[in-house]
Amino acid sequence: MRRRGFTLVELLVVIGIIAVLVGILLPVLRGAREQARSVQCLAQLRQVGQMIYIYASQNRGMIPPCQNDTVENIVGGTTFILAGASGGGAPPPVSTGVMYPNLRYAFDRILNPGRQQAWVAGQPYDPGSVRIFYCPANYLWDGDAAGAGHWPEAFMSTGKIKYWYTGNPNPLYPQFHYRGAHPVMTNSQAGVAGSVDWRWWDRNHNGDNRDDYMVKLGDKNVANIVIMTDHSRQGSSGNTTAFGFTFIHGRKASAGSRVTGWKNNLYGDGHAASVRARESSFSADGTQFTNPSPGGDELAPGYGPLSSQTGAGIMLW
Repeated sequence: MRRRGFTLVELLVVIGIIAVLVGILLPVLRGAREQARSVQCLAQLRQVGQMIYIYASQNRGMIPPCQNDTVENIVGGTTFILAGASGGGAPPPVSTGVMYPNLRYAFDRILNPGRQQAWVAGQPYDPGSVRIFYCPANYLWDGDAAGAGHWPEAFMSTGKIKYWYTGNPNPLYPQFHYRGAHPVMTNSQAGVAGSVDWRWWDRNHNGDNRDDYMVKLGDKNVANIVIMTDHSRQGSSGNTTAFGFTFIHGRKASAGSRVTGWKNNLYGDGHAASVRARESSFSADGTQFTNPSPGGDELAPGYGPLSSQTGAGIMLW
C-alpha cells in the first residue's frame, strides 16, 4: 500500500501555527527572563547592603563614601574629595585636603575574606564575590572588553561597577554642605557655595538636601534613602541617542515608544525594591524627565550636574 505524506497545504498550515505560537511565546519568555534577571539583581543589591553594614560597623558607623562626581566608580584611595564644581562659569573645584579611602581593597577584603595576598597592580584579578556589583541585566557597557572598564575582573584597577553607588556623598558633613531651594543650584552657584554635595537633589523641597542622602548608621528615614541603584541613561548619551531615556530593566525599544522601564534600588536600611517610571513625568518622546514635583512612589531625579530638571545628566532613583 502507498503511504500518504503531508500535502503542501498541510505543511504550510502547521508552519503557520508554529509561527503564531512562537510570536505569542517569545514576548512571554523574554519577559520571564527579564524578571529573572531583575530578581537576581535585587538579591545582589541586598548582599551589597549587608557588606555596607559590615563596613560601617568597622568604621564608627560611617558608610562608605561615594565618589560624588562619578557615582559609577568605587574609589581607590588616590583621589581627593573636591568642593565646588567646574563649568557654567564656576571656579574650578577646590581640594578639601581629604583623600577618599581605598574602598576597593576594603570591599575585596570583606567579600573575599579567604584572600592569601593583596592584589598587585598589573596582575590578573579574580573578583570572586565582588561580582555582586555587576547587574546581570546591564547591557550598556557590553562593548567593554573583558577585564577592562565595567567588568568584575577590572574592579581593582578601574573601580567601575554596573550600578551607581550614591551613599555618603559628603563624609565631611557639616562642612562643604549646600543648603538652598529646590531644584538643585546651577554649576555657578555650586562653585560659590563650595559644596561637595551640590549634585544631590532636595527631593522633598525643604531647603536642605542632607536628609536626601545617608552618611552613617542612625541617620533618619534611611528606609527611603537610596544608596545604590541601577544604571539608566538619558537620550543625550551616545548609548541611548536612538532609544530616548533607557532603563536596564524593561528598557525602551525605540525612540518615541512608551516609557516602561523600572530600576532596582538599594535603600539605607538594607532592603532592595523596584521602582517604576511614571510615563506622564517624561516628555512625549521619552528622552527627558519633565515633572517639577514627582511623587514619592516613582522614579525621580536624585543626582546630576544640572541647572534645571530637564538639563543633561539627570540620574533617577
